[in-house]
Formats: sequence, structure tokens, C-alpha cells
Amino acid sequence: MPRAALPLVMTALLAALLASTPAVARAQGSVRATVTPAAVLFPAPGPADFDAGYIDSAPVDIDVQSRPARFSWELVLRAAAADMGGDGKPAADVLWRRDGAGSWQPLSTADQLVAAGTGDQPVRVYFRVLLDWAFDRPGDYALALTFTALRP
Repeated sequence: MPRAALPLVMTALLAALLASTPAVARAQGSVRATVTPAAVLFPAPGPADFDAGYIDSAPVDIDVQSRPARFSWELVLRAAAADMGGDGKPAADVLWRRDGAGSWQPLSTADQLVAAGTGDQPVRVYFRVLLDWAFDRPGDYALALTFTALRP
């Protein structure tokens, strides 16, 4: 197949999970996260994207709110499945990193610490999908992701 004939459309669905701590701690406060946008869409990659080996999406903004502000929180991310369905493209081919923080990390079905802090804080996360001429087949791929804000 010629290179231009390999369209790959990927959609990563995001769910903000409101989380609070167990009943005993609830009286002491709460933490929640609001995710914008609710879905991350990767544009259809072209030959230049496949040659580069990846394509990026627009960033995702998470607004973490903690009540009372003095209590600490953690924001974790996890993939709902080990692959994106279809031809089994692995979830680990979706990479993420926090705004201004280090290297790209592969998605996992285990909780991955994105950020930790106290009070209200914005968190920006970037996503990237690895592309491979030899292994990525044309099609639509989807992967559900969950951000969870919790008390450590």
C-alpha cells in the first residue's frame, strides 16, 4: 500500500471521576477534578506524521479543587484497557506528560501519578500517539481514560 493510504483516526475518551475519601475522611474535606475537553481527538495522521513516528492532540486541562484548601490531593490517570480494540494497538502507544514536566510516559491500566498538590490547581496534560508504517492499520481506534482526584 502507498503511504498516503494509511489513515489512522484515534479518539481518546476522557472521564473525570469525582473522588472523595472514605466516609471517615469525608467530614474533613473533599477533592474533585473537572476535565476539559471531555474527549481528546487526534487528527488523521498524514505521511509526515508517520515519518515522524507520532501525532499530538490538543492539551487537556484538569481543574483540581480541594476543600478545605490545606488538604493535599493526588491526580492519577489510567487507561480502561490494555489496547485500543480493532487490531490490538496497545494503550502504551498513547503517551502523556504533564505541562512542563519531564518525558513522555506510556499509558497503563494501573494508576499513574499525574500531579499532587494542595488547594485549587490547574493541571494541563498533553497526549501523543506513536505511529508505525509497518504495524498501524487504517481504522478508528478508541481508548477510555480516567482521571481521578483523591486524597493520598
